[in-house]
Amino acid sequence: MYVNCVNDIPPIVESERLFHQSKRNAYPPKRNFKKIYEEVVINDAREKSSGFYIRLSQKGADYLTQLMSKALPRLLESLVFPTIEVSSFVGKNFVITKFQEPNIKAVFVDGVGVSATLVLPVIEVEGDCTIETMLFTASSHMQAKVKNWTIEMDVSIERPIGADRNNINVTKCEGKVPIQLQFFGGDADSLNSFRDVVAGEVESAIKSKICLMPIFLNEFMEKQQEEILSERFWNETHIAEKAGVLGPKIEDHLCSDLFGSVESDVYEEPPAADYADEQGALEEFGNELKGSGTWAPDLTLTFPPTFSNKDIIFGIDGGIVLNGITADVTRPKLPNVTVIRDQMAGLIVSEYVPNAFLYHVFEKSLGSFVESFNLRHVPKSLRPFAKVVCADCMVILKANLTQRPYITIDNNGIVLLLEGDVGAHFYRKNKTHELLSADGVIRVVLKPQFRHSKIYSDVELTGVDFKVYKVGVSGMFASSARKLLNFIIPKTIWPRIQKSLRFAINRRGIKLPTFCGVQFEKLHVDYIRHAALLSADFTIDVEFFVKSFKQFLEADLKHADDVDQYHRKFRYL
Repeated sequence: MYVNCVNDIPPIVESERLFHQSKRNAYPPKRNFKKIYEEVVINDAREKSSGFYIRLSQKGADYLTQLMSKALPRLLESLVFPTIEVSSFVGKNFVITKFQEPNIKAVFVDGVGVSATLVLPVIEVEGDCTIETMLFTASSHMQAKVKNWTIEMDVSIERPIGADRNNINVTKCEGKVPIQLQFFGGDADSLNSFRDVVAGEVESAIKSKICLMPIFLNEFMEKQQEEILSERFWNETHIAEKAGVLGPKIEDHLCSDLFGSVESDVYEEPPAADYADEQGALEEFGNELKGSGTWAPDLTLTFPPTFSNKDIIFGIDGGIVLNGITADVTRPKLPNVTVIRDQMAGLIVSEYVPNAFLYHVFEKSLGSFVESFNLRHVPKSLRPFAKVVCADCMVILKANLTQRPYITIDNNGIVLLLEGDVGAHFYRKNKTHELLSADGVIRVVLKPQFRHSKIYSDVELTGVDFKVYKVGVSGMFASSARKLLNFIIPKTIWPRIQKSLRFAINRRGIKLPTFCGVQFEKLHVDYIRHAALLSADFTIDVEFFVKSFKQFLEADLKHADDVDQYHRKFRYL
């Protein structure tokens, strides 16, 4: 029997089909929305929060491991090792002749730490060796080959609240190092008969060094922390710098002028043609700031590394330290739960950090500025009075901080409170006449804007809103004081402060951790109570980093005083 499948559908079946179709049409199709924000939980039990909380997402970790895989062959090929002394084995002039791109993977383990897998396809090393045993001593040229070397490592990191040291344990470090040895010349015939024994010792030595690497890295960071907080260390550093015996630093080469001046990449507003000489106020401030000592961030770990399956978060004090002296500034308590943009890296910056810097600036009496300009820059409402009193005078403005500047951050942004004296004077033929003298409080709302380059990343303090209040005035134009102050602050005093602060955070000022060669992308700033939230993706210029590192090794090699010290340093052929 023939059935028409279209026209002969039973009524009940057809009604069910129409019902389900109408139900599907009642709901819009699901869309795949990209996740913009990530909830970050910081269970910090301490009464006061850290100055910095740093977050690295799994996406950021994946990028770094991929980058490391590409960079390692360029960094390691032709690298000559320092003299190797292991048990009965002594190796000199060992150079890496071949290093194929490795495969590196690292994932965060919730509540534990990091699990990493390292696969090295091919490594070839050769050099001169001497083997000493109770029975004989033999010397020869040795070639070592490693193929398909795989190491799996699990690292747990914890630090109880109140402890001053991290507990880092390598809970797993497995993998065979298949080393093939071949000896040439000298006592090669004797050594080739023992090459399996020698290979076993070399394998054991290599594995032990790699498995202890996380612990060595932690000890290095703790040493940096102790040095920053040591007045004795900074005093000895100053003496070494003056004597010219201080070796090069890797961070200096990562921002080396060999790749173009850092300062040349930073835009500076050109001075107006009719401005009088600025009397070197900016340079004077920068020299005073530099001459006051060495500035550095406090790297004390105040919130232990905390792992989840999606990120790692840790906190440091972050306050600015001057010659090992910390600032007497209160640290606020931040919310335990923060919503931050889901990007490679995130930074939660407490208002405590800039306040620590401003503390030292005020304590060192660096909060004084002098500015001079022609009468054409005076507000129109005051020009008739100025012309009557002194038509051919120059106006000199002076500002002096009487109270330590203070920054507060809330959901609306950053507010800087400046309290001090502002004076305006006529100047002609070495004589001054008071135009205005005022003391009060200035409220400055900062709106940071970000500029980026591969060499330098800068935070511009443009888009600034001013409000002057609590003002006491005197002088011949006291009745027009508010108009004059509203002109003086944004047009003259603030540009001086802005340039000085930018000068201060440059290489000549605060020695912030240097990330030259880093290109920040999609950088955002948000605000919560007491802190600013910075989030960004980033790329790293591998070519720039490799060249910088090689030049650092070359510079470090020049500080070798004798042959023995020369052979104990890394170098390139």
